[in-house]
Amino acid sequence: MTHPTGAASPRLGGIGLAVAATVFFSTSAVLIRSAEGFTPLEVASYRLLAGAGLVGLFAAAARMGPARSRVPGRPRTAPAAVIGAGVVAALHFAFYIASLYRTTISHSLVLVNMSPLLAIPLSAVFLRERFDPRRLPAVLLSIVGLGIMVGLEPGLTGEQLVGDGMALLAALAYAVYSLIGRSQKSGSGLLTYAFRVYLVAGLALLPLALWQRAFTLGPAPGPQGFVAIGLLALLPTAGGHTLYNAALRRADAATVNLIATQEVTGGVLLGLVLLGEVPSVQAVVGGLVTLVGLYLAVRGPFPARRSAMERGRRVSGSAG
Repeated sequence: MTHPTGAASPRLGGIGLAVAATVFFSTSAVLIRSAEGFTPLEVASYRLLAGAGLVGLFAAAARMGPARSRVPGRPRTAPAAVIGAGVVAALHFAFYIASLYRTTISHSLVLVNMSPLLAIPLSAVFLRERFDPRRLPAVLLSIVGLGIMVGLEPGLTGEQLVGDGMALLAALAYAVYSLIGRSQKSGSGLLTYAFRVYLVAGLALLPLALWQRAFTLGPAPGPQGFVAIGLLALLPTAGGHTLYNAALRRADAATVNLIATQEVTGGVLLGLVLLGEVPSVQAVVGGLVTLVGLYLAVRGPFPARRSAMERGRRVSGSAG
């Protein structure tokens, strides 16, 4: 089934925005490693709060602050949607960070990036967005490629099972976050929505961050840590997540979510460029596999060829 040009253009624009968002997301791993002196939950909370401040400034500069952002005829974003998106974003960060303390990084990364598989049925049920089942093998191929890249290994302990469960909950939270963002494609201005969501998420994580700080012994954050938090707020948060929400207003949640999983691939490349960490052959092979899967999933299945009889009927019908 082909799409009219008018219907395809917004989706292509959404795909482009999702790719740009993923480039910004890819800076996250390198910057988190540079945020020395901060606990993981502090990093998550402070980057969201600072990101909210930056987006608020951008909104004000663009004359899109909360008091001026409403376009005539456009429905307002329901407060429940903003609060819901902020809370599930906070849950995503909290479960993901907690999973890293209980299971391996490879398990956590692969399970968290299974969110597209969760977004597909959720989009069908709650947004009535049909996902062509012929694209599902390509989605699975992309996730398998991530497993190869990060060196997913068998074997589980009780502690790892708990961590894996938390990683799956993080994936579910991110899928729900994506669905809420997609549902707001006709809501209030993008920057206003993003500002409010990041603020809610940062405030929701703040008590946990302060609690973690109270039980953490170690050196106080230095200048490098504060610079890293600032860059995390600017690049993957204000830049990446805002572009991600913009993409959700143009393309289906499952596709945008799948593209965002390539943050892992981008992180490997940035590790090579910025930190001199040469990826293994396995990581390269996995990266190629996941990119092939992503291409096939985004492109969609090839249209079925019509039979000679069907072509003949079309010709005769058009001649009449």
